[in-house]
Amino acid sequence: MQEPITVCLDARIHPGAMGGVEQYVSRLGRALLDLNPPDQRYVFLVHDAGAAWARAAIGPDARLLSLPAGRLGRGRIKKLRRRLKRAVSAVTRPLRRGVGIPDRVAPARSPGVIERAGVDLMHFTYQAGFLTAVPTVYQPHDVQHLHLPQFFSPHEIRKRETLYRAYCAAARAVPVSSEWTRQDLIRQYGLPPDRVHAVQYPPPHLDAPEPTPGQVADARARLGLPERFVYYAATTFAHKNHLGLLDAIAHLRDERGLAVPLVCSGKQTEHFALVQSRLSALRLEPLVRFVGFVPAADVRAVYRAASAVVIPTRFESASFPLWEAMAEGVPVACSGVTSLPSQAGDAALLFDPASPAQIAEALARLWTDRALGAALVAKARARIAGFTAQRAARTFHALYRVALGMEVTPEQRGLLHGGAIG
Repeated sequence: MQEPITVCLDARIHPGAMGGVEQYVSRLGRALLDLNPPDQRYVFLVHDAGAAWARAAIGPDARLLSLPAGRLGRGRIKKLRRRLKRAVSAVTRPLRRGVGIPDRVAPARSPGVIERAGVDLMHFTYQAGFLTAVPTVYQPHDVQHLHLPQFFSPHEIRKRETLYRAYCAAARAVPVSSEWTRQDLIRQYGLPPDRVHAVQYPPPHLDAPEPTPGQVADARARLGLPERFVYYAATTFAHKNHLGLLDAIAHLRDERGLAVPLVCSGKQTEHFALVQSRLSALRLEPLVRFVGFVPAADVRAVYRAASAVVIPTRFESASFPLWEAMAEGVPVACSGVTSLPSQAGDAALLFDPASPAQIAEALARLWTDRALGAALVAKARARIAGFTAQRAARTFHALYRVALGMEVTPEQRGLLHGGAIG
């Protein structure tokens, strides 16, 4: 019997600071370990200080490879340029010359940890990566910086462009969460279409126990949640559009005489200072509550307590809160941008995130028309009926085989060609 191949997943996570990426990595890891196929075994690359998170989030039996702090070297530019020349010169040279990006931003190199461990395939599960002789799967998730450059510093754009292009060019496969993102990545980076795959990601939090009415009441009391409220779960990055959402809540109050309480959760970034300033300027303190990062154990309870979910983001490769709300039976109003219309289908109200009036109109409909909300919930449940962690694990299992040039069954090929919700 042939020895199973070893796939290493990048789990270098900073808990509470990486939003949906943290959920995605932990859920995919657990799903693959549960699948436990005979032809593959899975290990997880962590920081020295990340072992506790990985064992708690992925599983106590997860096999870990530890990467000591500071072990990813960048080396000299000339050496890296020689290493990358054949793989990525076609994309990096026009980039540097065309927009004046200096050469000092360069990809990291593997310190040898995965090579010494005998890893056959390295899966970079989020934007970080490094150069290695081991075949790779790379997930940039999206190229938002090309669509909304105003939200990024010149250095961050330079860094993303150089690294994303290099790691995509070196990868055997580039999985993304939606067909919209797949087409965008092919168009922006000129990647071969057969190398970029729209695949279903595992659903976050849905494997947690269903909350009891008592647990919902407890979460409501601890977090100070109103009896009825609209919920938005998002780190306060600028593109998440908390400012536009606050304008919409003020519009409902001032133009329609409708007081709609809003609860926002998620890590608070430096952009939160602007959000607080707008909150104060609009005198919305009585209506709006920011509760910070919600622990995984409380996530389902908070959704169950909500009357509606709003997602006013200006850019998204795929929205975990949209999936979560659909699964928890909460009606949704969300932005009609990027992949979201395809992800939502007819199971959510769509609006232009640049228009507070449109956001307000969608919220008013959900707030006042319970029959509409019930109809959307029914459509949502039908839409995500096959959306399971097990299917996601089988899909990535097949993708790993394709990345290594191994044969796949018709069923596995169907999973890869079946795409993703969105």
